[in-house]
Amino acid sequence: MKLAHKMACAALVLAAAATAHAAPTRTWTVTALPISEYGGGARGVNNRGDVVGTYEVAQYYPHPAIWSNGAVTDILADNPTYGVANAVNDSGAVAATQRSGIIMWKDGVITPLNIAGEPMDINKFGAIVGYYYPCGEIACGPQRGFYWRDGVLQDIGDLGNNVNAALGVNDRGVVVGYARLPMSSDTRAVVWENGRLSVLPDLGGGTNSAGDITNHGVIMGSSTDPTGVNHLVTWDAGTGRITDIGRRLSGNGINDRGAIVGNNLDTGAAFLLEDGVFTWLLDLPAMREQGWTSFTPFDINERGWIVGIGYRPGSTNQGEPVVLVPENGGKPKG
Repeated sequence: MKLAHKMACAALVLAAAATAHAAPTRTWTVTALPISEYGGGARGVNNRGDVVGTYEVAQYYPHPAIWSNGAVTDILADNPTYGVANAVNDSGAVAATQRSGIIMWKDGVITPLNIAGEPMDINKFGAIVGYYYPCGEIACGPQRGFYWRDGVLQDIGDLGNNVNAALGVNDRGVVVGYARLPMSSDTRAVVWENGRLSVLPDLGGGTNSAGDITNHGVIMGSSTDPTGVNHLVTWDAGTGRITDIGRRLSGNGINDRGAIVGNNLDTGAAFLLEDGVFTWLLDLPAMREQGWTSFTPFDINERGWIVGIGYRPGSTNQGEPVVLVPENGGKPKG
């Protein structure tokens, strides 16, 4: 039996075993954050409980927003343009966009980065990572991954195809993302640290990407096997060791305790994977009682708060921003 096949079989066994164990009984508080009549969604949460995402000011016309202490702030209030907010750090600095430009917002002040693109993450020092277009307009040239801090932009480099993206950064400034191979559409999961770009190991398929990294150096991402099936994986940033979590799973966020949130790619079911145990979030009593039929979790903080976009009867096409708080994680204010 080939090694790749053995790994795939082992992953199936592990995934089945983890799914078979019921998650410990725990009470959750589920809160739909205030939105306009057009909807919105949550994409990031910090350890203070500030949530960021989109607030639709018209149909299919989002503004970046932050929810704090039960109130929503439209970051682009009275501004005719559009944008999204993807991440927030513990000091309340938000990585967002204003039209095609990347901005950082804090305490009501907008700081333009003078970069065309989209930010994907921000660390506690205000370092922002994402992808940008050196030509100055969206899609007018190659998409490049970047690291920005204190007004200085650094390109993370590539693998010879001139296309890449930075998707996550930790407080040490270690950046993760993907880069495309030369003369190919195949991608590889990469780590950028101290100006050096390194490729992470994979499961033998053509599409691999690193999406987030903890302060302990655990990287979460995806890798396809030789048959093209996607697997949720983690890497150790120090050793590069890859761990196969399971097939047809997609992770969107990981916290420093190693808890992962994401979705099953076949059923769409949202999950929390914590200490080897899956909690299927739509099965939580509070989610069922409120009528949620679909949920995409995007982030999880150190207190275990999960945020994302949910749908239930009456939701708009843009959904609703939802916060799930475990009984030991405190309660949303407001």
